[in-house]
Amino acid sequence: MKNERKLAIIKNVNTYERLVDYYFNINQNIFEWLNVPDTFDAERFERHLFFKGKAVLLERKKGNYLALKGYETGEKNVYGESTSINCTGFAFSMTAKRIFKYDKTGKCILCNDNLGKTNTSDYVCLLIHKLSEMYRLYDNIIFQSKRPYIIGVEDSQKLATENLLKDTDINTPYIIGFKTLENIEERIHLLDLPNRIKDLDNVLNQIIALDNQIRKVLGVYNNETSKKERLVVDEINANNVATTCYLESRYKARKEFVNLVNDVFDLNIDVKVNDSIVLDNQHYNLTTPPPTTNSIVKNEEKN
Repeated sequence: MKNERKLAIIKNVNTYERLVDYYFNINQNIFEWLNVPDTFDAERFERHLFFKGKAVLLERKKGNYLALKGYETGEKNVYGESTSINCTGFAFSMTAKRIFKYDKTGKCILCNDNLGKTNTSDYVCLLIHKLSEMYRLYDNIIFQSKRPYIIGVEDSQKLATENLLKDTDINTPYIIGFKTLENIEERIHLLDLPNRIKDLDNVLNQIIALDNQIRKVLGVYNNETSKKERLVVDEINANNVATTCYLESRYKARKEFVNLVNDVFDLNIDVKVNDSIVLDNQHYNLTTPPPTTNSIVKNEEKN
């Protein structure tokens, strides 16, 4: 029994980790980096932005630019921003002076994942944890519909029943023995299958809602397909506005970084949003499409 419980826990952890990998891979395809130097690893840069909330470009020597994790250190300026960055990579660590728009004498430029300078993955991983719990609950309902559930026990069986409920929570069966089988019909109650199917539908809707929320935070337009027919225009617009806010915040933070890099190091790098990923046309079917990168760029040009 102990081995079964360990295996169940491992299975639940694996579910969470696989979901993190799934949404991380979606995130890796949202932004496209163009004209970057050969020494600048754009994919690793996006990884640092997602998991750490910030990343740094370091000019190690002339023409050699590295994409590294960046940790703010040293004295702070009048805006409360650190003037030095601890740039770290594999078997590499270096503290360098930070470059600002008003002070371009440093060696590194910090990029935030969003304008709020927060870690997107913190909230995403919280939602993924809830999503993995929903998947586990979905499995439990299916599993429990295949077996009876004990609803009444003798005093001597209270502890065993508590263990039963704990093991049910981690997807493992638990068997309790009785000295006699008298009045067994009063001890065991077969689950009502129609109600379990209804529970499955409710859990499935929660799974879809959590998936939609995660995509929204990443900046991917994605209305719940099971609810789309019942969505009113206001609900659709509200969902699109929230997604656009997340997307613009992440895009503009990268664009500010790109502009500063090009100005300081005389490069021509650029970043854009991959509309084929963000729009997710298989799940998006509205008469009026939402704002895309093109509209964001046009608004910037007007300003």
